[in-house]
Order: sequence, then structure tokens, then C-alpha cells
Amino acid sequence: LNRKRKIFTMVFEQSASLERSMQLASSLQASQMKSLFNRIVDHFHSKNEAFSKEQKSQLAENFEMTKPEVQLLTETLLFILQTAAHNKLSGKALAKHLRRLGLADDHVGVIATIWQSKGSAIIASLMTSGFYSKQLENLTWSLDVEVANSVVGQTARPNAKLQLDISDGESITVGMNEDQLSVFYSQLEQIQSQLDALS
Repeated sequence: LNRKRKIFTMVFEQSASLERSMQLASSLQASQMKSLFNRIVDHFHSKNEAFSKEQKSQLAENFEMTKPEVQLLTETLLFILQTAAHNKLSGKALAKHLRRLGLADDHVGVIATIWQSKGSAIIASLMTSGFYSKQLENLTWSLDVEVANSVVGQTARPNAKLQLDISDGESITVGMNEDQLSVFYSQLEQIQSQLDALS
């Protein structure tokens, strides 16, 4: 129980934008929230966004919101969905977290019910495909030495070259000097620590 609370606090840390999103969500009718969240769930694995620009404009008019508010609302609902899937939350657990965020009870019930019904299929799909359509397939590296001329003579500068092969066939090559590689390595260690904490 304590561990789950730590995960919740880290992922759903309160912010001004999240608080505003919950206010916007709570201002909707329960039927509107049901349609909105259902569409986001159904388009979760789509390459396209759940709503086009024209549809977001229509939502803004129907919900009496500005376009940026609609954008914030839909992005937050998607984030909640992703977080629920990543942490494999039950409908009951998700409802508890949403109440802590300040979402209205009837809207909590709508989201939790949809997640309880469709969440297991999303989690099963993510276990085989991952969250992202593009994933790292292979990583190779090599070292190069760059020779620079200066007033005191030539200076050798070692550079690391990383080649990242992506699942869609794309290949990305990144060059780093010693300082940049050190920063990159430090960031990877931080990522690994956070993954270990969530596993």
C-alpha cells in the first residue's frame, strides 16, 4: 500500500495545469465525459489523435471552453489513461487516485467504469507492443578521434558515435564528446533508477 502511494505521488504530482484540468473535466456533464474518454480510449493505439482540429473546435463550442482548454483536457485524460495502463491499476484504484486529484465523483465513476471494461485489453496490448510506435531495436557505438589545430599544436579530441536503429527502419546517428557522453550516462542512470522504483 505504501509503495502504491509513492508511485501515485510521483506520477500524479499536483500542478496548476493538472488542477485546472480537473476543474475543466468536472464542469462537463457525465454523458459528455463518457463520450470524451471513450473516444480517447478507443484511439489509444491509433497513430492519429483522437480528435482533429475541427473536432476540437466543435468540442470547445459544445463545452463552452477555449481551444487551449480543450487541448489541456484531452491531453490530461490521455495522460491519466497512460498512467493507469503503465501501473496496471484496477478500476477501483484508478477511482481512488482520481478523487485525490479532485475530480467530481460522477466523472470518477464514468472513467473508472470505462477503464475497468477496456483497461485489461490495453494493458495486454502494451505488454507486446509498448507505449510507443517507434522503439529502439539496436544500438551500436564507435570512437573517433578529432584532431584540432591550435597555436600550441595539434590536440586530439575523442568523440563517441552512437547509432540507434529504430523499429520502423530509421537509423539515427548521434555524436558526443567526453563531457556530453558523461551527462548522457548520468541521465540514463537516473532513468534506470526511476524504472527500478516503478517495477
